[in-house]
Amino acid sequence: EMLIEAERAGDQLDRLNSRLSRETGPAFLSAFVSLVGDAFGADCAYVGRIDAGHRQMHTLHVASQGAVSGNFCYPLEGTPCSSVMQTGALVFEEGVAQQFPRDFMLTEMGIRGYAGMPLYHGAQSIGIIAVLFRRPIEDVEGLLTVLHHYRRRLTAEILSIETCERASLAIKGMSDGIVDWCLDTDQIYLSARCRELLGHPPREQTAPATSFQGLLHR
Repeated sequence: EMLIEAERAGDQLDRLNSRLSRETGPAFLSAFVSLVGDAFGADCAYVGRIDAGHRQMHTLHVASQGAVSGNFCYPLEGTPCSSVMQTGALVFEEGVAQQFPRDFMLTEMGIRGYAGMPLYHGAQSIGIIAVLFRRPIEDVEGLLTVLHHYRRRLTAEILSIETCERASLAIKGMSDGIVDWCLDTDQIYLSARCRELLGHPPREQTAPATSFQGLLHR
């Protein structure tokens, strides 16, 4: 029986790896929660980012009933997610709402099963992947195997997205123009401010180096 479960978990990972291999950034996070929800018959799956004070969880991508859903924020105190962040991965095959009566969302959604995996960057906890069910969880081992397998990738994607967002804000706030020339591809990136300084409409542009020369000599 253990061998069969291991083979089933391996098959799940192979299918997920195949479908996620080309995704990065927000597209990866969105695809991950949707595919995990579909693979295990979950009613809701989401990736959450914890705040600096470790009091609130902000969802980044949510899949509910097989479709992308809106993000939300909730206090951690009294939730199974709080226990996950404190002790590590947890699974409640059934009866999670009774275990956490202060978590009104579980009761309102009719949630019975819950699985959560913390996401760490070094020793620092940064978020969570949570999967919720309106029925008892059937494939606990397979679900945990998938969450454990992807936990580092999820962390890396979240941090990469945040780094890109900070860089984008920094570029937009600068009065100087930005030119980034990739010698490997001979492509040049121009920030919106750079184009504006050159006397062109302000918009970001990535184009061959010859296009940049044309902008300079007009």
